[in-house]
Amino acid sequence: MGALRDFIEFIKEAFWITKVCFTSFWFWLPVLFAVYMIFQMYLAVAIHPVTLLILPAALIIYMIIWEDKRIAAQYGLKKKGTQTQTPGAIVWNVNKSVDEYLQIVNKRQMSLSDLPKLEPLRPEETEETKE
Repeated sequence: MGALRDFIEFIKEAFWITKVCFTSFWFWLPVLFAVYMIFQMYLAVAIHPVTLLILPAALIIYMIIWEDKRIAAQYGLKKKGTQTQTPGAIVWNVNKSVDEYLQIVNKRQMSLSDLPKLEPLRPEETEETKE
């Protein structure tokens, strides 16, 4: 009977030690680190390098859309009918843009014409020219 009782105590202690190990953080730390290292090696080999371009491509698309909205707001461009036109179609007031361009050009010409007229430079008189 004593041998059976010792064996039952041994089984209880084995289960208790197993429970303590599996519930301890320090038991799982090296295991998790090993899993992390294996996962990193898998990522380095298995993922195609082109997939790394997904985020920059998404950012470029977002910036193009944002730039279109900014330009439309700056110049007062409006979208045409949404049902008949493509989603990116906008109305451009060409006459207004040409008028703005002509005003800029005229201002630039006026500022150049306002400059004082300079006399042409004369060569300095030297001793040879005096004689």
